[in-house]
Amino acid sequence: YATLMFGSVLCMAVLALSQPKDSPITALRESVLPFIRGIADGLGSPRLQPAMATSPQVPQGTVAAMTLAPESNVQNASGPAIMSTSGGAITMEFSSSGGAPVQLSDEDSLALTLDDLAYRSLLLGFGFLTVGIVSGAVWANEAWGNYWSWDPKETWALICWLVYAGYLHTRLQLGWDTRDSSKIGAFGFFV
Repeated sequence: YATLMFGSVLCMAVLALSQPKDSPITALRESVLPFIRGIADGLGSPRLQPAMATSPQVPQGTVAAMTLAPESNVQNASGPAIMSTSGGAITMEFSSSGGAPVQLSDEDSLALTLDDLAYRSLLLGFGFLTVGIVSGAVWANEAWGNYWSWDPKETWALICWLVYAGYLHTRLQLGWDTRDSSKIGAFGFFV
């Protein structure tokens, strides 16, 4: 449970960093910011800056050779170009004329680092909790003759498992942004 609680506290820190500057928790956020930076610097990878991925430019000769009628299929030179080939396939090219990497502020970079640490610790803790619940059920079957008896400890372990499974599901399958999935991770602390 320690890794789950650590990940949930990091989710709370991500939520605190994503609040607007005029929020009532600004004073609290500013007082714990050095501690949070210390965690991120000690456990995260602060030297790596997220950058926008760009694809290499396709030469115009190659693009022209792939089209049936280049003058009618290319829609915009600076936007996406949609072209068709003689085989019936459609090719879509996105140019990167204005694709400069986005520079993040220090707080945004810190929030992304903390979110990554929270995700990794919750993933590790979820795996440990799963192994603990399954091995406890096997032991209960050997000791008492049934896998699950719905006593309070088992029930709350299942509720915690479901909360953290919901967090991982929103991160991996639904693609929620950092703030929304962090709300579920922080809720797991109170469960």
